[in-house]
Amino acid sequence: MNKKPLKYKSYDELKSSSQLDPKVIYQLKRFDTNKCYNHFDSIENQARLAEREGDDERSFICYQRALELYQLIFDKKDERFMNGKNGRDFYHKAKDMFTSIELLTENLRLRYDALLAVEKNKNNFREEPDFNDSQQDFVELYIKPTSLLNYVEKNAASILILDYRENKNQIIKCDLTIGEINVVQLEPSTIVLGSLLHCITKTLDISVRPYMEKISQFDLVILLGDPDDITNLNGTKTKILYQALTTYNRTNRLKHPPLILEDGFRGWELSYPCYTISTKYVPVFEKTFDEQFSVWMEESKRVNRLNITYPNLSKLFDVKKTDFNDESELPSSTKFKTSLSFADKLSSKRVFNDEERRTDNAIKAQFSLDSRPETPSTNKKMPLIDRSKKPALPTMPTDSMENDNKSVVDDRSIRDKENLDLGRINNKRFAHPQVLGGARIASAGPSVAATVVPVHPTQPIPVQQPSRPTTPDRSTKKGILQQSQQIEPSAYFSNVYNFSLARIIEDSAYKRMKIKPGHTGLVNMGNTCFMNATLQALFHTPIFSQLFRGHCVANFINTKNSLGTKGFISGCFSALIDIAWSGEYSSIRPFIFLDVFAKRVNSTLADRQQHDAQEFQIYLLDALHEDTNRVDKRRPFEQNYDGSNLMASAEDYIKQSRHFSSSPVNDIFNLLTVSVLQCKSCSTRSACFEGLNQISVELPHNNLESGRIFRLKECLNTHFSTTTLDTPWDCPCCKSKQTATRTTKIWSLPKILIIHLKRFSFNSGRFVKNEVDVHFDIENFDLAPYTHSKSTFLQNKEYNLFAVTNHTGTLNSGHYTSNVKNLQNENEWLHFDDENCTRIRNISSIVTKHAFLLYYVLGNSDDGKNVLL
Repeated sequence: MNKKPLKYKSYDELKSSSQLDPKVIYQLKRFDTNKCYNHFDSIENQARLAEREGDDERSFICYQRALELYQLIFDKKDERFMNGKNGRDFYHKAKDMFTSIELLTENLRLRYDALLAVEKNKNNFREEPDFNDSQQDFVELYIKPTSLLNYVEKNAASILILDYRENKNQIIKCDLTIGEINVVQLEPSTIVLGSLLHCITKTLDISVRPYMEKISQFDLVILLGDPDDITNLNGTKTKILYQALTTYNRTNRLKHPPLILEDGFRGWELSYPCYTISTKYVPVFEKTFDEQFSVWMEESKRVNRLNITYPNLSKLFDVKKTDFNDESELPSSTKFKTSLSFADKLSSKRVFNDEERRTDNAIKAQFSLDSRPETPSTNKKMPLIDRSKKPALPTMPTDSMENDNKSVVDDRSIRDKENLDLGRINNKRFAHPQVLGGARIASAGPSVAATVVPVHPTQPIPVQQPSRPTTPDRSTKKGILQQSQQIEPSAYFSNVYNFSLARIIEDSAYKRMKIKPGHTGLVNMGNTCFMNATLQALFHTPIFSQLFRGHCVANFINTKNSLGTKGFISGCFSALIDIAWSGEYSSIRPFIFLDVFAKRVNSTLADRQQHDAQEFQIYLLDALHEDTNRVDKRRPFEQNYDGSNLMASAEDYIKQSRHFSSSPVNDIFNLLTVSVLQCKSCSTRSACFEGLNQISVELPHNNLESGRIFRLKECLNTHFSTTTLDTPWDCPCCKSKQTATRTTKIWSLPKILIIHLKRFSFNSGRFVKNEVDVHFDIENFDLAPYTHSKSTFLQNKEYNLFAVTNHTGTLNSGHYTSNVKNLQNENEWLHFDDENCTRIRNISSIVTKHAFLLYYVLGNSDDGKNVLL
């Protein structure tokens, strides 16, 4: 069918002309509902007729006017009409109309963009910066500050400036009404020879990383370095960063090669002094962990009227010590039965050890409004307390206490050695999540204890307050300080966990009912299906699920890592996954998790708009990785491998990377690849290694009407094939720029493999969806053809599918669901659609053209039963 030529110049002009006259709307409001429906039906039929005739503009105008009539009828709220025949027809026609409008809008936008490009070529009009597109000479890639700002305002462009200067007393801060300029501050020490984009990104705070993850979406990337560093010599930070963004960048390809800001910051300051600011006036991104948590607690009590306290349960119950290392005392997960519900565990007996009882009050003080960061065991009001009236503590030290302290030291020494024994996690089986000290909520349900022990005594203790308290001698309390430092990670994590647990239970009380563990859905809180589908897949991920259930991850929380959340997101995620596997709720409302994610990780994904599920997963796993990162101070290292001995190079890379980034989360998902560059002139080679948490596969562009079905193996063959670099490579042997090829292969395989099918691509200024049908293997998926022949990891390369995230609809009007394999209950496949959970009886129905994220486990999937509860 031939499309009729466009009459309007732009989409905005077309949309403005499609609106109904206000006088017509006023008359329609006076009609009854059935008469309005007749007009709606007539205009909707005209829209479909024009669409069949190829007149997209007329069809769009009719659809827009029918949409206004739909809103008018809907606002009438005529129940008699809705329950009648016309009402049912109205519902189905409106549903089809929304889909047609969405598709028609995307088609018209693309046609108008193409029309605009043709007109620009006719007028020889160039909107891009004036630089050499061939990029043959590196030193010519400069742009003046005035040219940059003119380009932004003229084209409403989005710019990213990478500032890697040594001295940052003054920085660029530019708030524009048209276009945007974003600035990311990089530490110069992190830019070393052989640096890759993902390594540089991991040195940034998690709140800044979204800019680097979306670097391919910016119209231009600008490099801002020191004046003496902007040269074409090898080894300069500008040259290293340029190569990291071009030569060694495979996943986030830039729209244009990066440009260098001419004259650096000095040139910008002379041109636009109003767009600079001193760093001492830049507000801190976030409050300290203690202050932030205290504010949230107080806000929650005031707004939601929750009576949350942290009583000392050891005064109410007889405490018996339990050895969690003795697996024989724990019943099997398949045979475990209890009369206590999950909510009842908030008031059940808590298992205390001597160390927890000794530090109970110190933990509470860390999260009070009077606490100060980095000194959780110090309280200025301590000299005012009458110690004679404090409840007696157990005699210290004892043999049991020494044994407990020894075990704590052993756990931390394991982390210091940077060796995670995943077998130790797999062998820990918890019949139910162990709630180590819970918050009390007044309205959590009938099972929650009504009696609450107040944190503070009801009668004030008479204390003589001196005018100036005596400063204690800190040198005499070294032992106590060391003990406080040892339990600090668990203290942070436990308080966040208990607070989140109480909030989730209170928000989900109306959904409480007995179900099979793992069948709990997640309530959609307004376009949060992308989050719900991703969380369900992670809930059912072997090893990873076990790590975050039952307080296992508390042993790995690193509060010294300034780039993470200090256990904040990990505690909330652990509470969420424990309730999801409790078997006590048909669905839960994860509002507190979304709130924590917005405040501590990425606020843009919590704005109740539609987002990318894969993007959410990247940020979540990145935050959980930083919370459990074993490295306190990162040591960037060079990758200067010539490719002659890949085995030795890989061993050196793995050794060096453990001092840069290492966590139990990475131990589960991390995939190591090796890329070899080879000069076509002299065959000189260079190798670099890169750790990834997923494989993002480009999909072929296929005419959907042909009906051809592609296989995942075809896409992987293209992904790992030899390609020619877009930009010349500085050959160390030829001493000049040469054409080079790049070959990428897998070096080591992860325990959990995630494959991302890139269905969304950026085209003509917006994202479009590729709905090509890709078939994938459910069992015995072999990655041997994509693994390097010299890799030492040659044992088992077969994977089995256990989860799929699906996306249906269009980009702006789509929906995410997930299919997961419940490895705890007879390996049954479940379909999660937000809060609804249904069983999948036909396994072949899992393979559809809507697949977006694929989750595989290495080896036999039946082994997952030993990983989960």
